[in-house]
Amino acid sequence: MAELDISLAKLIGSPGETSWAQVHEFAPDDVEKLKLRGRLVAVIATTFPKKEATPETESLD
Repeated sequence: MAELDISLAKLIGSPGETSWAQVHEFAPDDVEKLKLRGRLVAVIATTFPKKEATPETESLD
């Protein structure tokens, strides 16, 4: 299997009121495990439908 050279950069920003995003990177400390298994990079993003304001939630602002 060919080796990949991956460079990660963290971008900081606000996804918004109806979305969420998270990036996680994991690499084992053990060099042998890293060589055999590699690293994990997970990017998770989701969007939600915007909630309609109700009399109960309007007073929370």
